[in-house]
Amino acid sequence: MNTDAILTNYLHPDSEYLSPKFSLEPIQVIDTSVTRSEIIDLDQLGLNVFYWQSARKALRCIQDLKNNESRSTVRISTTTQSKYLSGCLTQTFPEGIQRAKSNQEPWDIFAADFGYENVHLSQESDIYDDAWAFSIDVACNFLSNKEKYYVTSLPKVLGSSFGAMVLTKNDAFFHDLDLSEEDLEKLHHIGGTLISETKQIGEVRVKNLDILYSALGDDFQKTLENFSTSFPGAGIFTYWREFDEVKFKALLQGHGVRGTSFFGSFAVILPIHQLLSENDLRYIAEITKHCIKFC
Repeated sequence: MNTDAILTNYLHPDSEYLSPKFSLEPIQVIDTSVTRSEIIDLDQLGLNVFYWQSARKALRCIQDLKNNESRSTVRISTTTQSKYLSGCLTQTFPEGIQRAKSNQEPWDIFAADFGYENVHLSQESDIYDDAWAFSIDVACNFLSNKEKYYVTSLPKVLGSSFGAMVLTKNDAFFHDLDLSEEDLEKLHHIGGTLISETKQIGEVRVKNLDILYSALGDDFQKTLENFSTSFPGAGIFTYWREFDEVKFKALLQGHGVRGTSFFGSFAVILPIHQLLSENDLRYIAEITKHCIKFC
């Protein structure tokens, strides 16, 4: 048995079937029969809320509407402008993604790296993809006119089985036409839950981020500490030396932690969502330290 595991009372089982399962998303069953009061009136902020089956579908539709359904390459910026880009985006825009532009061009999409802001780049974009986070303040600052859209993923931030929320000042935008009345009603309840609880959820995630950072120890540093967020989507930590990022991802997930590597940065991406306990986070830290030694 690994001596580190003995000292910390955590096991590193060889069989993935014996491992706990921790996802980046806060997977849960949400009671949509309970009506929650929305503590923030978005109408007073001049924002319209529209619901979609998924964030991918919403992003695809908005981009097509902007370009009159022509399928050209999409200009996407990210918080850090690193090589890392979510596979969700590459699958949504298979015609090609452009990671650079001329000074005269706007970005089509700003994709926030797990909820972390970069105001300069986001303000040059037409769409704010905040799939891993949700902030009414960020949305309000971004939505300066009717031609902009702020998109978040309900499974990633709240753990529902489906759904996306689009905030915009565009009165002519619409709900996903493929949603049944029943599913649309469910998403109204889920969205209301997120709007009413967003501050509390964000506070828990910030606390969990600090707990995990402390548990990882001095060999790790916060990768995005120069960027702000009140609702971190995941914990991103740079390791003190280079490692095999592909191998690390496979080992980590084989031990039951659905994290990954922040590819190209020699950093790890780990769960910190609101359903995790302090004991869960310390376990995740031990598994991470155990796996990275072999990479």
